[in-house]
Order: sequence, then structure tokens, then C-alpha cells
Amino acid sequence: DKKLYDAIDDFDVEVNNGVVTIEGEVEAQGLKSQVESKIRSLPGVKQVINNIEVEAEDDSQQGQQGQHMH
Repeated sequence: DKKLYDAIDDFDVEVNNGVVTIEGEVEAQGLKSQVESKIRSLPGVKQVINNIEVEAEDDSQQGQQGQHMH
């Protein structure tokens, strides 16, 4: 978990009526999911808006998430 908490230090986090918005970058998709899961497990969290971006190691990884389809 130390790597996870180190990553969280680099995020911008906003909380508004139980809605948590997180922004930042992680090195791997797995870390993005772990961060979101940890935040969802906190008391009082109703919704998580996960705007974390995964740093691409090379161009072949971009577009695999399906969010940038044209």
C-alpha cells in the first residue's frame, strides 16, 4: 500500500457533499482502480469521480481504455 499512498500525494482531491473528485496521474491502470476502491471504502463517500489519467509508457497503450474513440 505504500506505493498507493505515495501516488495519492500527487492527486488533487475535492469533496462536495460526499462526492469525491480525484485528478492526477498514475503509472498503471491497476493503481487507478486501487485508489478509487480505497476512496469508495471511506465513510461518507457517496460517489467517486475518477479523473485519474494513466501515464502511457508508449503510444500503443493509448486508446485501450476506449475513452478516446473517434
